[in-house]
Amino acid sequence: MPEDYIVEALIVSVGDVQNIEYEDKKSGQPKAFTKFLLEAQIGDEIHTLQANGKAHTLLEVGSRYTLAIRPNPNERYEDSIRNITFLGKGNGTIPTVTPTPKPVQMPRQPVVNSGVATTSPRPDFASRWREWNTHARLAQMQATERVSLFVNLAKEGKLQTDDGEVVDALRKNTIESWFTQECDRYWK
Repeated sequence: MPEDYIVEALIVSVGDVQNIEYEDKKSGQPKAFTKFLLEAQIGDEIHTLQANGKAHTLLEVGSRYTLAIRPNPNERYEDSIRNITFLGKGNGTIPTVTPTPKPVQMPRQPVVNSGVATTSPRPDFASRWREWNTHARLAQMQATERVSLFVNLAKEGKLQTDDGEVVDALRKNTIESWFTQECDRYWK
């Protein structure tokens, strides 16, 4: 989060107080706060700032103040005033410098190729979850069937190694490794 900074400013104009209503996330009750916009000359530039509605009566056009300002990381919104200290009346002249507007960010438009929008649709997570879950169960079922086939062949004395030797005993970790291999084979 950006750190606050302190400046000396001459108040050029003070806007009207706006009442902003919202719903409290914790209690769910409707609440409200007030804010207003003002223009202040900081150095040679005019800046538009936002302040809490309670500070509206503290500011007077043509007076100088020390302002503690918290920059807003979103360029679409004004920086906010956190603290105000009166320094005295200005020199009586309010500058007529026009404020420098913030750059306007246009909303992103989908790229259109031959009349068809190429925006990707939002994935259907429920369908994807069902699909994955079905495959996970099928992988285990098929691995179990294949391993039981090997075990049955070993019981009948028909399972042989690559060297042609008959397998007459199986170890537990051999059967577990077969199961793991068959699950992996299904996913591949």
